[in-house]
Amino acid sequence: MHKYRLKLLIWAHFCAPILALILTIGGFWLTPAGQTQEPTEETIEQQTEEPTEQPTEQPTEEPTEEPTEEPTEEPTEEPTEEPTEEPTEEPTEQPPSLGMFENITISPRFSPDPIIIRGISGGSMSAEKIAGREQSITGPCLGLVDEEPDHRLELTSFFNYLSLKVESPQDTTLVIRGPGGSWCNDDFEGDKNPGIAGQWQKGIYEVWIGSYDREQYYPYTIEITGAPLLNPFGF
Repeated sequence: MHKYRLKLLIWAHFCAPILALILTIGGFWLTPAGQTQEPTEETIEQQTEEPTEQPTEQPTEEPTEEPTEEPTEEPTEEPTEEPTEEPTEEPTEQPPSLGMFENITISPRFSPDPIIIRGISGGSMSAEKIAGREQSITGPCLGLVDEEPDHRLELTSFFNYLSLKVESPQDTTLVIRGPGGSWCNDDFEGDKNPGIAGQWQKGIYEVWIGSYDREQYYPYTIEITGAPLLNPFGF
């Protein structure tokens, strides 16, 4: 008995601490802290899954409105108007003018046509006395004239048409005396100045230009035209 008690004491003295140490170490390995936990597939997948990068929202740059260049209007050159040359009026050929109180001789289809003669109106004798009548088929015999005619007009042939028209700044009268009688006028074709036109016989005609008032004298011209188309032949 004593022999077994001694062995038990020796075992308890020497082996009990060793056993306790073994149990302590074994319990460590049995605890979750001491166990090396093998990774499961889920953990592997979780570990292997690369972290998904969440898209970083880049700041949206507000579109900067580029300044729109307004089209610069190029100055339109206004067409420079070239000075239009005004047509130079060719001087109209004035009919030849004879001297004062001229006497003339003409024939049908005379040239130049018209002919212009000039003088001064007025006098001291009444046109009625010179004409020998108060009224003629061409108009009344009015005004004052000289004793002598202002002009003598000789026609070498019969005129189917001949016109005498007086132009003056003042109102004048006309007396003509010749083959076939005498003729008077004071306003011709609505004008204040006189004139006579129509058929004329061959011969010499005396012409007076009168004024309405005594001692009133006005310059005048007489335009004589034969209208060649109305006088195709001489007689």
